[in-house]
Amino acid sequence: MSKQVPYFENVLLDRIGHYVYALIDPCTDKIFYIGEGKGNRLYSHVIEEQVQKDAQSEKLDMIGQIKRAGKDVEYLILRHGLNKDEARLIESVLIDVLRHRNQDFAAAGLTNIQSGHGARSRGLMTADEIQRRYVSEELKSLPEQAVLININREYTRFDDSKGVLEAVKGNWVMAKWRTEQIKYVLAEFQGFVIEVFEVKAWHHHPEIGRYGRYSFSGQPAPDDVRNRYLNRRVPKKRGQANPIRYTL
Repeated sequence: MSKQVPYFENVLLDRIGHYVYALIDPCTDKIFYIGEGKGNRLYSHVIEEQVQKDAQSEKLDMIGQIKRAGKDVEYLILRHGLNKDEARLIESVLIDVLRHRNQDFAAAGLTNIQSGHGARSRGLMTADEIQRRYVSEELKSLPEQAVLININREYTRFDDSKGVLEAVKGNWVMAKWRTEQIKYVLAEFQGFVIEVFEVKAWHHHPEIGRYGRYSFSGQPAPDDVRNRYLNRRVPKKRGQANPIRYTL
């Protein structure tokens, strides 16, 4: 049975307009297709591969190889909030650049200090980040046995769940009695909960700092817990400097 293809809900489509996107091979972490469109255009290629088994194209062949490897195509929204002409122009430029450099951007020696215009509001985002930005509900409360940890400094965008765990597991300044109560860790990145972990054990590291620090080992939380908090928008707390929050 084919795996269900993800899709954007209508409430999101009305807000992102035309966009430019990339399909990525998770086996090599390389872009293999650049496109533009609106609606659920970025997901249409996987559907095309499912229904047109006899069709021949390098794009569909690549999607098939990824599926046979037990992986899923990864998606990046490169720019959104565009009109049709803007999207087509950006698509064309990116295709030319990627073909010319063969995706070897390290060889280009890029020295830009600043990102491009509109990068923060309409720039590079995963499909999940687009969903969070425009349709996520606010996190109303934390469960009693949970802690929220901000990983803006530790996390590299686009990492998978293992990468999030590596960023959030610690070492953190915490009281011992806190660790005895905490069962779940919510990882916050740029104002959203991007993963929820169930704690297997807390580990004390007395050699770090004056009082030692704590890290944890764990795994993604059960779905009934994870789905309750994943992708929720975290309310800002004025004057919050500590990356750890026990209450909102």
